[in-house]
Amino acid sequence: MKTKQNLLGICLLAAVLLPTVVQADCLSYPFYYTVNNNSATITGYVGLPGAVNIPSAISSYTVTGISANIFNQLNPGYQNQVSSISIPDTVTNIDPYTFANCYVLTTITVNATNPAYSSVGGV
Repeated sequence: MKTKQNLLGICLLAAVLLPTVVQADCLSYPFYYTVNNNSATITGYVGLPGAVNIPSAISSYTVTGISANIFNQLNPGYQNQVSSISIPDTVTNIDPYTFANCYVLTTITVNATNPAYSSVGGV
């Protein structure tokens, strides 16, 4: 019996420590994201093609990261159709493969006060 109680306690602790995976209201924020230490990392985008604005916060969590391949979850025919991306000053971690397969992406604009990234002339 003691072993089952210990196992239950360990499982509950693991559930609390693991990042939470959530999807925001697609009408407001068409993003999937994880929450860890009160910060959000965007893990997927399910909005329309064209211009994408990464929000500085989702559901009161500050967006600090963008994962790899976030645009691969778009509906068939819309994949790789993101033309421009705006990144707020809160994002301090961008995976190297975030923009993989974004063949029509022409502009990445980073907020001028971002401490980790910058853009010059749309690059």
